[in-house]
Amino acid sequence: MFARVDQDALKDLEDPDLSDERRLALMFIAAVRHLYRSVAPAAFVSRAAPGDRDAALACVNCDTDLRSPALYCSDRCRDVAKHIRYIRKIIHDERITVPDLQEAIGIRLLYIGSGGAGGPVPIGASATDADAARMHAERDRILGDMAFRVAAPTPLRACDDWRNWETRQREFKLARRGVIEARIGSVAAE
Repeated sequence: MFARVDQDALKDLEDPDLSDERRLALMFIAAVRHLYRSVAPAAFVSRAAPGDRDAALACVNCDTDLRSPALYCSDRCRDVAKHIRYIRKIIHDERITVPDLQEAIGIRLLYIGSGGAGGPVPIGASATDADAARMHAERDRILGDMAFRVAAPTPLRACDDWRNWETRQREFKLARRGVIEARIGSVAAE
């Protein structure tokens, strides 16, 4: 996975003129590479196989229970999964060393870290220190989870699989539609 992402790819971190976006991307890439090289493969537990989660109508990204056949519980979860697929594909294609793509990854990470499509995280004068600390902790948790999922040798969730997600999401939608129809049928029969 990281055949060409050696120390030379991260040397740009020393550049004082490096953009914040690219710096964030390189730091993220370094964390992913460290996880990939240091975490035992058994620690990466896959949740990519369909099963009971489909019947429970859980978010494919975070396992939150849903009351609808939707795949994601929020726009943020959809965006996190999309960005994980994008970064996994860039790494697989060995294009992770391209500065413009690093910049794009940094922008995506900032977007997710700032609240993503769920809205901006209001850090600043209006946020108390406790609020800011909670928001920073949530951002760090999300980015850490993303790094772990990107570093996994195989996709940990079906929505992390850039090769097969288009097909898999159709399968999930059909299965969920069947669950909803079965539930409606059982309610109607009562």
